[in-house]
Amino acid sequence: MYRRILTSGIVLGLVTGASFAVVADSAGRPGIRPGPVGSVEGRVYVQEFSPTFPVQPAAVGVEGAVVVLKDIAGRTYSTVTREGGKFATGKIPAGRYEVFASRDGVGRTPTKTVTVRSGLATEVSLMMTR
Repeated sequence: MYRRILTSGIVLGLVTGASFAVVADSAGRPGIRPGPVGSVEGRVYVQEFSPTFPVQPAAVGVEGAVVVLKDIAGRTYSTVTREGGKFATGKIPAGRYEVFASRDGVGRTPTKTVTVRSGLATEVSLMMTR
């Protein structure tokens, strides 16, 4: 039954041009949320220092970091960084989110606030601290 509903929603969205996001509730059950959607994409870095003189820090992309977005209602969305620290959320409901990234053995980024706008990809760069 769920598969039929999900498939119908996707077909309906393709035929009508409707916007929706496939999301999971707090229990991990997937569902479809109608309304404006956007996405967040960017890169997660860690600051590396060179032992040579003069000291010039280099920003290195962090692969395998978990990027977490939390909206004002407490719903969370997450993704994992790829090669070079790049990430993209896919479609999520438009709105304001707190976003951070972390990876065991590397560190965590400070939390940033971003606004996801309908139909747009919001760019964000996150710098980890050790």
